Amino acid sequence: MNRKQNLLIRHAIGSRLFFDAMRDHASFEVRSLDTDHWTFVVHIKDEEAIRNIMQHREELNLFVNELSGDIPIYKWWYYAKDTPKIEYDASSGILFITVDARMGYKV
Repeated sequence: MNRKQNLLIRHAIGSRLFFDAMRDHASFEVRSLDTDHWTFVVHIKDEEAIRNIMQHREELNLFVNELSGDIPIYKWWYYAKDTPKIEYDASSGILFITVDARMGYKV
């Protein structure tokens, strides 16, 4: 089966969904900086999502679901032990989020 990934960005308190890459037809990439830091490069132009992410920057959970077809088979939970580093380049529509913790588990 075809494997794909989906990124969800949620508010840690109440789990409110700010961004869903598949729903929003957006692309993303996870770059491993070292064994303890990952940077998400997210192509996003939804101004409301950007506002929510920036406003709640200290309370974000990022989930990468690995899918086989449409069925989730593995989930990665990424978060920051303190505050994640977040930058947004409005001209290119690219959001950068760097975190320092993750946990993986089967769904």
